[in-house]
Amino acid sequence: MFGSSLLTVLTAGLVLEALASPVNLDGTLKQREIPSTHTLHERHAVHWGQKWTKRAKVPADAILPIRIGLKQSNLDDGHHKLMDISNPESPNYGKHMSSQEVIDFFAPHKSSVDIVRDWLQREGISTDRITLSANKQWLQLDATTSELEDLLFADFHIWEHLDGSSDMSTESYHLPSKIQEHVDYVTPGTRLRSKQHAAKEKKMKRSFKDDVRPFITKLPVFPNPNSTTCSIYVTADCTRAQYNIPKGSTKFPGNELGIFESLDDHYSKKDLDVFFKTLYPDLKVPTGTYPEERLIDGAIGAIETPSPLYPLEVGLESSLDFDSAWPLIWPQGTVLFQTDDEYYEHNYTYPGFWNTFLDAIDGSYCNYAAFGEKGNCDKPECQDPSYPDNNPGGYTGKLQCGVYKPTNVISISYGGGEADLPDYYMKRQCTEWLK
Repeated sequence: MFGSSLLTVLTAGLVLEALASPVNLDGTLKQREIPSTHTLHERHAVHWGQKWTKRAKVPADAILPIRIGLKQSNLDDGHHKLMDISNPESPNYGKHMSSQEVIDFFAPHKSSVDIVRDWLQREGISTDRITLSANKQWLQLDATTSELEDLLFADFHIWEHLDGSSDMSTESYHLPSKIQEHVDYVTPGTRLRSKQHAAKEKKMKRSFKDDVRPFITKLPVFPNPNSTTCSIYVTADCTRAQYNIPKGSTKFPGNELGIFESLDDHYSKKDLDVFFKTLYPDLKVPTGTYPEERLIDGAIGAIETPSPLYPLEVGLESSLDFDSAWPLIWPQGTVLFQTDDEYYEHNYTYPGFWNTFLDAIDGSYCNYAAFGEKGNCDKPECQDPSYPDNNPGGYTGKLQCGVYKPTNVISISYGGGEADLPDYYMKRQCTEWLK
Protein backbone atom coordinates (compact mmCIF):
# COMPACT_ATOMS: atom_id res chain seq x y z
CA MET A 1 0.00 0.00 0.00
CA PHE A 2 1.12 3.52 -0.69
CA GLY A 3 0.81 6.35 1.80
CA SER A 4 -0.71 9.75 1.03
CA SER A 5 2.69 11.45 0.74
CA LEU A 6 3.81 9.11 -2.02
CA LEU A 7 0.44 9.41 -3.76
CA THR A 8 0.93 13.19 -3.78
CA VAL A 9 4.33 12.79 -5.42
CA LEU A 10 2.91 10.34 -7.95
CA THR A 11 0.04 12.66 -8.84
CA ALA A 12 2.37 15.66 -9.12
CA GLY A 13 4.38 13.80 -11.74
CA LEU A 14 1.33 13.08 -13.89
CA VAL A 15 1.83 15.98 -16.30
CA LEU A 16 5.45 15.10 -17.07
CA GLU A 17 4.55 11.43 -17.43
CA ALA A 18 1.68 12.21 -19.83
CA LEU A 19 4.03 14.21 -22.02
CA ALA A 20 6.46 11.32 -22.15
CA SER A 21 3.90 8.58 -22.85
CA PRO A 22 2.64 7.64 -26.31
CA VAL A 23 -0.99 8.72 -26.62
CA ASN A 24 -3.87 8.22 -29.01
CA LEU A 25 -5.60 11.12 -30.76
CA ASP A 26 -8.30 11.16 -28.07
CA GLY A 27 -5.65 11.62 -25.36
CA THR A 28 -5.79 8.08 -23.96
CA LEU A 29 -2.62 6.05 -23.52
CA LYS A 30 -1.79 3.64 -26.30
CA GLN A 31 -2.09 -0.02 -25.40
CA ARG A 32 1.20 -1.86 -25.14
CA GLU A 33 1.76 -4.44 -27.83
CA ILE A 34 2.43 -7.78 -26.16
CA PRO A 35 5.07 -9.90 -27.92
CA SER A 36 4.33 -13.52 -28.76
CA THR A 37 7.04 -14.60 -26.32
CA HIS A 38 4.95 -13.34 -23.36
CA THR A 39 1.85 -14.71 -21.62
CA LEU A 40 -0.78 -13.01 -19.46
CA HIS A 41 0.04 -13.87 -15.83
CA GLU A 42 -2.48 -11.89 -13.76
CA ARG A 43 -5.28 -9.40 -14.33
CA HIS A 44 -7.95 -7.61 -12.33
CA ALA A 45 -11.11 -9.49 -11.48
CA VAL A 46 -14.09 -8.09 -13.40
CA HIS A 47 -16.08 -7.26 -10.25
CA TRP A 48 -13.31 -4.99 -8.94
CA GLY A 49 -14.39 -2.40 -11.50
CA GLN A 50 -17.57 -1.85 -9.49
CA LYS A 51 -15.55 -0.47 -6.58
CA TRP A 52 -12.29 0.84 -8.06
CA THR A 53 -11.71 3.70 -10.50
CA LYS A 54 -8.45 4.17 -12.39
CA ARG A 55 -6.95 7.62 -11.78
CA ALA A 56 -3.47 9.07 -12.34
CA LYS A 57 -0.65 7.35 -14.18
CA VAL A 58 2.26 6.50 -11.88
CA PRO A 59 5.27 8.68 -12.83
CA ALA A 60 7.93 6.83 -14.81
CA ASP A 61 10.73 7.73 -12.38
CA ALA A 62 8.94 6.67 -9.16
CA ILE A 63 11.02 4.05 -7.29
CA LEU A 64 9.04 0.89 -6.50
CA PRO A 65 10.00 -2.10 -4.30
CA ILE A 66 9.75 -5.15 -6.60
CA ARG A 67 9.26 -8.65 -5.20
CA ILE A 68 9.11 -11.72 -7.46
CA GLY A 69 7.64 -14.73 -5.70
CA LEU A 70 9.36 -17.90 -6.95
CA LYS A 71 7.61 -21.24 -7.36
CA GLN A 72 8.40 -23.36 -4.33
CA SER A 73 9.27 -27.02 -3.98
CA ASN A 74 7.43 -29.83 -2.21
CA LEU A 75 4.12 -28.03 -1.65
CA ASP A 76 2.09 -31.23 -2.06
CA ASP A 77 4.54 -33.14 0.12
CA GLY A 78 4.29 -30.31 2.62
CA HIS A 79 0.56 -30.87 2.99
CA HIS A 80 1.10 -34.59 3.57
CA LYS A 81 3.87 -33.83 6.07
CA LEU A 82 1.60 -31.45 7.99
CA MET A 83 -1.15 -34.08 8.16
CA ASP A 84 1.37 -36.70 9.28
CA ILE A 85 2.85 -34.72 12.18
CA SER A 86 -0.69 -33.66 13.21
CA ASN A 87 -2.04 -37.21 13.41
CA PRO A 88 -1.83 -38.68 16.94
CA GLU A 89 -1.72 -42.18 15.41
CA SER A 90 1.36 -41.41 13.30
CA PRO A 91 4.85 -42.28 14.57
CA ASN A 92 5.82 -38.76 13.41
CA TYR A 93 3.17 -37.04 15.55
CA GLY A 94 4.51 -33.84 17.06
CA LYS A 95 7.88 -34.06 15.31
CA HIS A 96 7.74 -30.48 14.01
CA MET A 97 10.33 -29.06 11.66
CA SER A 98 12.67 -26.25 12.65
CA SER A 99 12.42 -22.91 10.84
CA GLN A 100 15.53 -23.69 8.81
CA GLU A 101 14.21 -27.13 7.89
CA VAL A 102 10.99 -25.52 6.63
CA ILE A 103 12.96 -22.99 4.57
CA ASP A 104 15.15 -25.69 3.01
CA PHE A 105 12.25 -28.08 2.38
CA PHE A 106 10.17 -25.55 0.41
CA ALA A 107 13.03 -23.58 -1.17
CA PRO A 108 12.66 -23.04 -4.95
CA HIS A 109 14.99 -25.05 -7.15
CA LYS A 110 18.28 -23.24 -7.71
CA SER A 111 17.62 -23.49 -11.44
CA SER A 112 14.45 -21.40 -10.98
CA VAL A 113 16.38 -18.74 -9.09
CA ASP A 114 19.06 -18.65 -11.80
CA ILE A 115 16.57 -18.55 -14.69
CA VAL A 116 14.59 -15.63 -13.25
CA ARG A 117 17.75 -13.77 -12.24
CA ASP A 118 19.22 -14.22 -15.76
CA TRP A 119 15.99 -12.88 -17.27
CA LEU A 120 16.22 -9.74 -15.12
CA GLN A 121 19.83 -9.23 -16.13
CA ARG A 122 19.00 -9.60 -19.82
CA GLU A 123 16.40 -6.88 -19.31
CA GLY A 124 19.03 -4.48 -18.01
CA ILE A 125 18.81 -5.03 -14.24
CA SER A 126 22.38 -5.26 -12.94
CA THR A 127 23.36 -8.13 -10.63
CA ASP A 128 24.10 -5.86 -7.69
CA ARG A 129 20.47 -4.68 -7.65
CA ILE A 130 19.01 -8.19 -7.24
CA THR A 131 18.95 -10.04 -3.90
CA LEU A 132 17.45 -13.33 -2.77
CA SER A 133 15.38 -13.12 0.43
CA ALA A 134 16.61 -14.91 3.54
CA ASN A 135 13.80 -17.46 3.21
CA LYS A 136 14.92 -18.13 -0.39
CA GLN A 137 11.46 -17.47 -1.80
CA TRP A 138 11.69 -13.98 -3.27
CA LEU A 139 13.96 -12.13 -5.67
CA GLN A 140 14.02 -8.51 -4.55
CA LEU A 141 15.01 -5.26 -6.24
CA ASP A 142 14.06 -1.61 -6.43
CA ALA A 143 13.19 -0.28 -9.87
CA THR A 144 11.54 2.70 -11.52
CA THR A 145 7.98 2.46 -12.76
CA SER A 146 9.30 2.66 -16.31
CA GLU A 147 11.61 -0.31 -15.77
CA LEU A 148 8.84 -2.38 -14.20
CA GLU A 149 6.35 -1.54 -16.96
CA ASP A 150 8.85 -2.53 -19.65
CA LEU A 151 9.64 -5.72 -17.74
CA LEU A 152 5.99 -6.80 -17.36
CA PHE A 153 4.39 -5.10 -20.38
CA ALA A 154 2.07 -3.32 -17.99
CA ASP A 155 0.85 0.17 -17.12
CA PHE A 156 0.64 1.21 -13.48
CA HIS A 157 -1.96 3.70 -12.22
CA ILE A 158 -3.27 5.02 -8.94
CA TRP A 159 -6.70 3.51 -8.27
CA GLU A 160 -9.37 5.02 -6.03
CA HIS A 161 -11.84 2.94 -4.03
CA LEU A 162 -15.44 3.94 -3.30
CA ASP A 163 -14.45 4.45 0.35
CA GLY A 164 -11.91 7.12 -0.70
CA SER A 165 -8.76 5.06 -0.17
CA SER A 166 -6.13 4.67 -2.90
CA ASP A 167 -3.67 2.04 -4.03
CA MET A 168 -1.32 1.44 -6.94
CA SER A 169 -1.86 -1.39 -9.42
CA THR A 170 -1.84 -2.50 -13.03
CA GLU A 171 -4.88 -4.02 -14.73
CA SER A 172 -2.74 -6.89 -16.00
CA TYR A 173 0.87 -7.91 -16.52
CA HIS A 174 2.73 -10.42 -18.65
CA LEU A 175 5.74 -12.68 -18.25
CA PRO A 176 7.86 -14.53 -20.80
CA SER A 177 6.37 -18.00 -21.27
CA LYS A 178 9.65 -19.60 -20.25
CA ILE A 179 9.73 -17.53 -17.05
CA GLN A 180 6.11 -17.96 -16.04
CA GLU A 181 6.52 -21.54 -14.85
CA HIS A 182 9.06 -20.37 -12.27
CA VAL A 183 7.03 -17.47 -10.80
CA ASP A 184 3.99 -17.35 -8.50
CA TYR A 185 3.35 -13.63 -8.86
CA VAL A 186 5.02 -10.21 -8.90
CA THR A 187 4.34 -7.32 -6.57
CA PRO A 188 3.43 -4.56 -7.14
CA GLY A 189 1.11 -6.23 -9.61
CA THR A 190 -2.66 -6.51 -9.75
CA ARG A 191 -3.43 -6.48 -6.03
CA LEU A 192 -5.59 -3.67 -4.64
CA ARG A 193 -6.14 -3.13 -0.91
CA SER A 194 -8.72 -0.70 0.43
CA LYS A 195 -9.67 0.58 3.86
CA GLN A 196 -12.93 -1.25 3.34
CA HIS A 197 -11.12 -4.55 2.82
CA ALA A 198 -9.02 -4.01 5.92
CA ALA A 199 -12.05 -2.95 7.96
CA LYS A 200 -13.88 -6.19 7.27
CA GLU A 201 -11.97 -7.83 10.07
CA LYS A 202 -12.86 -5.04 12.50
CA LYS A 203 -16.50 -5.04 11.48
CA MET A 204 -16.67 -8.78 11.93
CA LYS A 205 -15.17 -8.61 15.39
CA ARG A 206 -17.42 -5.74 16.54
CA SER A 207 -20.73 -6.91 15.09
CA PHE A 208 -21.79 -8.48 18.41
CA LYS A 209 -20.92 -5.52 20.64
CA ASP A 210 -24.51 -4.75 21.63
CA ASP A 211 -25.81 -8.31 21.53
CA VAL A 212 -24.63 -9.60 24.92
CA ARG A 213 -27.20 -11.87 26.54
CA PRO A 214 -27.31 -13.38 30.06
CA PHE A 215 -26.49 -17.06 30.49
CA ILE A 216 -29.44 -19.31 29.64
CA THR A 217 -29.80 -21.45 32.76
CA LYS A 218 -33.20 -23.13 32.26
CA LEU A 219 -32.22 -25.68 29.59
CA PRO A 220 -31.96 -29.43 30.39
CA VAL A 221 -29.11 -30.66 32.62
CA PHE A 222 -27.66 -27.17 33.13
CA PRO A 223 -24.92 -26.53 34.31
CA ASN A 224 -23.46 -29.93 33.40
CA PRO A 225 -24.40 -30.64 29.77
CA ASN A 226 -23.08 -33.84 28.21
CA SER A 227 -22.45 -35.26 24.76
CA THR A 228 -26.13 -36.22 24.37
CA THR A 229 -27.16 -32.55 24.53
CA CYS A 230 -24.71 -31.19 21.96
CA SER A 231 -27.61 -30.03 19.77
CA ILE A 232 -28.39 -27.53 22.55
CA TYR A 233 -25.01 -26.60 23.97
CA VAL A 234 -21.59 -25.73 22.60
CA THR A 235 -19.36 -27.00 25.37
CA ALA A 236 -15.86 -28.36 25.77
CA ASP A 237 -17.24 -31.88 26.24
CA CYS A 238 -19.26 -31.62 23.03
CA THR A 239 -16.22 -30.34 21.12
CA ARG A 240 -14.10 -33.18 22.52
CA ALA A 241 -16.69 -35.73 21.46
CA GLN A 242 -17.00 -34.32 17.94
CA TYR A 243 -13.24 -34.00 17.34
CA ASN A 244 -11.97 -36.87 19.49
CA ILE A 245 -9.89 -34.56 21.69
CA PRO A 246 -8.51 -36.16 24.86
CA LYS A 247 -9.08 -34.42 28.17
CA GLY A 248 -5.97 -32.90 29.69
CA SER A 249 -4.88 -33.51 33.26
CA THR A 250 -1.40 -32.00 33.48
CA LYS A 251 -0.09 -28.46 33.06
CA PHE A 252 3.08 -28.23 30.97
CA PRO A 253 4.88 -24.88 31.43
CA GLY A 254 5.93 -23.48 28.05
CA ASN A 255 3.06 -25.13 26.17
CA GLU A 256 0.42 -22.45 26.70
CA LEU A 257 -2.10 -21.65 23.95
CA GLY A 258 -1.56 -18.24 22.32
CA ILE A 259 -4.61 -16.23 21.23
CA PHE A 260 -4.28 -13.17 18.97
CA GLU A 261 -6.59 -10.16 19.51
CA SER A 262 -6.70 -6.68 18.02
CA LEU A 263 -8.95 -3.99 16.53
CA ASP A 264 -10.73 -2.56 19.57
CA ASP A 265 -11.79 -5.93 21.00
CA HIS A 266 -10.81 -6.93 24.54
CA TYR A 267 -11.57 -9.79 26.88
CA SER A 268 -13.04 -9.31 30.36
CA LYS A 269 -11.53 -10.77 33.52
CA LYS A 270 -14.91 -10.56 35.23
CA ASP A 271 -16.47 -12.53 32.37
CA LEU A 272 -13.87 -15.30 32.74
CA ASP A 273 -14.52 -15.58 36.48
CA VAL A 274 -18.29 -15.83 36.01
CA PHE A 275 -17.95 -18.13 32.99
CA PHE A 276 -15.82 -20.76 34.71
CA LYS A 277 -17.84 -20.63 37.94
CA THR A 278 -21.19 -20.91 36.15
CA LEU A 279 -20.52 -23.36 33.32
CA TYR A 280 -17.48 -25.37 34.46
CA PRO A 281 -17.61 -25.72 38.23
CA ASP A 282 -16.20 -29.25 37.85
CA LEU A 283 -12.91 -27.82 36.53
CA LYS A 284 -12.41 -25.97 39.84
CA VAL A 285 -10.70 -23.03 38.09
CA PRO A 286 -9.60 -20.59 40.81
CA THR A 287 -11.16 -17.13 40.64
CA GLY A 288 -8.55 -14.74 39.27
CA THR A 289 -7.21 -17.15 36.65
CA TYR A 290 -6.44 -15.06 33.57
CA PRO A 291 -4.25 -15.33 30.46
CA GLU A 292 -0.67 -14.11 30.50
CA GLU A 293 -0.77 -10.80 28.62
CA ARG A 294 1.96 -10.22 26.05
CA LEU A 295 0.99 -6.73 24.98
CA ILE A 296 2.48 -5.32 21.78
CA ASP A 297 3.23 -1.65 21.04
CA GLY A 298 1.19 -0.16 23.87
CA ALA A 299 -1.76 -2.52 23.56
CA ILE A 300 -4.36 -2.78 26.32
CA GLY A 301 -5.26 -6.27 27.55
CA ALA A 302 -8.40 -6.85 29.58
CA ILE A 303 -10.99 -4.06 29.82
CA GLU A 304 -13.80 -3.94 32.39
CA THR A 305 -15.15 -0.44 31.79
CA PRO A 306 -15.07 1.77 28.65
CA SER A 307 -11.89 3.75 28.10
CA PRO A 308 -12.22 7.47 28.98
CA LEU A 309 -10.07 8.45 25.98
CA TYR A 310 -11.65 6.41 23.17
CA PRO A 311 -14.81 4.27 23.10
CA LEU A 312 -12.84 1.07 23.72
CA GLU A 313 -14.87 -1.52 25.61
CA VAL A 314 -15.22 -5.19 26.38
CA GLY A 315 -15.68 -7.20 23.20
CA LEU A 316 -17.86 -10.30 23.23
CA GLU A 317 -15.66 -11.87 20.54
CA SER A 318 -12.42 -11.71 22.53
CA SER A 319 -14.08 -13.10 25.65
CA LEU A 320 -15.64 -15.84 23.51
CA ASP A 321 -12.21 -16.85 22.19
CA PHE A 322 -10.97 -17.57 25.73
CA ASP A 323 -14.32 -19.01 26.88
CA SER A 324 -14.22 -21.51 24.00
CA ALA A 325 -10.55 -22.48 24.09
CA TRP A 326 -9.58 -22.57 27.72
CA PRO A 327 -11.96 -25.31 29.02
CA LEU A 328 -10.65 -27.58 26.24
CA ILE A 329 -7.05 -27.39 27.44
CA TRP A 330 -7.42 -26.80 31.19
CA PRO A 331 -5.27 -26.97 33.32
CA GLN A 332 -2.98 -25.71 30.55
CA GLY A 333 -2.57 -21.92 30.49
CA THR A 334 -3.24 -19.33 27.79
CA VAL A 335 -1.36 -16.30 26.46
CA LEU A 336 -2.95 -13.16 25.02
CA PHE A 337 -1.14 -11.45 22.12
CA GLN A 338 -2.87 -8.05 21.88
CA THR A 339 -1.61 -5.51 19.35
CA ASP A 340 -1.41 -1.73 18.98
CA ASP A 341 -2.18 1.24 21.17
CA GLU A 342 -5.51 3.00 21.83
CA TYR A 343 -5.02 5.55 19.05
CA TYR A 344 -4.48 3.00 16.29
CA GLU A 345 -7.22 0.73 17.61
CA HIS A 346 -9.71 3.57 17.38
CA ASN A 347 -8.33 5.06 14.14
CA TYR A 348 -8.04 1.86 12.15
CA THR A 349 -6.72 2.72 8.67
CA TYR A 350 -3.75 0.37 8.24
CA PRO A 351 -4.14 -2.60 5.87
CA GLY A 352 -1.69 -5.07 7.42
CA PHE A 353 -3.62 -5.54 10.64
CA TRP A 354 -1.35 -8.27 12.06
CA ASN A 355 2.02 -6.94 10.90
CA THR A 356 2.88 -5.53 14.33
CA PHE A 357 2.16 -8.98 15.79
CA LEU A 358 4.60 -10.57 13.31
CA ASP A 359 7.14 -7.87 14.24
CA ALA A 360 6.90 -8.79 17.91
CA ILE A 361 7.46 -12.54 17.45
CA ASP A 362 9.98 -12.26 14.59
CA GLY A 363 12.30 -9.27 14.86
CA SER A 364 13.51 -9.64 11.27
CA TYR A 365 10.02 -8.83 10.02
CA CYS A 366 10.33 -5.21 11.15
CA ASN A 367 12.78 -4.26 8.40
CA TYR A 368 12.51 -7.13 5.98
CA ALA A 369 10.30 -8.04 3.03
CA ALA A 370 8.78 -11.51 3.15
CA PHE A 371 5.73 -13.37 1.87
CA GLY A 372 4.81 -10.56 -0.51
CA GLU A 373 4.31 -8.11 2.36
CA LYS A 374 6.71 -5.56 3.79
CA GLY A 375 7.26 -5.42 7.51
CA ASN A 376 7.02 -2.14 9.36
CA CYS A 377 9.14 0.69 8.01
CA ASP A 378 9.20 4.47 7.89
CA LYS A 379 8.90 4.76 4.10
CA PRO A 380 5.80 6.31 2.48
CA GLU A 381 4.67 3.01 0.95
CA CYS A 382 4.24 1.50 4.44
CA GLN A 383 0.96 2.15 6.21
CA ASP A 384 1.49 0.00 9.27
CA PRO A 385 1.24 1.75 12.64
CA SER A 386 4.28 3.93 13.24
CA TYR A 387 5.97 4.06 16.65
CA PRO A 388 6.73 6.09 18.71
CA ASP A 389 3.13 7.37 18.45
CA ASN A 390 2.67 10.85 19.91
CA ASN A 391 -1.11 10.95 19.36
CA PRO A 392 -3.41 10.94 22.42
CA GLY A 393 -3.38 7.40 23.80
CA GLY A 394 -0.33 6.57 21.69
CA TYR A 395 2.54 4.27 22.61
CA THR A 396 5.63 6.46 22.83
CA GLY A 397 8.19 3.65 22.95
CA LYS A 398 10.04 2.13 20.02
CA LEU A 399 8.42 -0.39 17.68
CA GLN A 400 8.70 -3.77 19.43
CA CYS A 401 10.69 -6.20 17.30
CA GLY A 402 11.27 -9.80 18.38
CA VAL A 403 10.30 -9.10 21.99
CA TYR A 404 8.16 -12.22 22.48
CA LYS A 405 8.73 -15.89 21.79
CA PRO A 406 5.72 -17.30 19.96
CA THR A 407 3.76 -20.00 21.74
CA ASN A 408 3.76 -23.46 20.15
CA VAL A 409 0.15 -22.96 19.03
CA ILE A 410 -1.46 -19.59 18.21
CA SER A 411 -5.17 -19.12 17.48
CA ILE A 412 -6.07 -16.30 15.07
CA SER A 413 -9.81 -15.87 14.49
CA TYR A 414 -9.51 -12.84 12.20
CA GLY A 415 -9.79 -12.91 8.43
CA GLY A 416 -10.47 -10.95 5.23
CA GLY A 417 -12.40 -11.30 1.99
CA GLU A 418 -10.86 -13.73 -0.50
CA ALA A 419 -12.72 -12.21 -3.47
CA ASP A 420 -10.89 -8.90 -2.95
CA LEU A 421 -7.43 -10.34 -3.64
CA PRO A 422 -5.77 -12.01 -6.66
CA ASP A 423 -5.92 -15.78 -6.92
CA TYR A 424 -2.14 -16.32 -6.92
CA TYR A 425 -1.80 -14.08 -3.85
CA MET A 426 -4.37 -16.08 -1.89
CA LYS A 427 -2.78 -19.41 -2.85
CA ARG A 428 0.61 -18.13 -1.73
CA GLN A 429 -0.84 -16.93 1.58
CA CYS A 430 -2.38 -20.35 2.21
CA THR A 431 0.99 -21.99 1.57
CA GLU A 432 2.74 -19.66 4.02
CA TRP A 433 0.22 -20.38 6.78
CA LEU A 434 0.67 -24.11 6.14
CA LYS A 435 4.39 -23.66 6.69
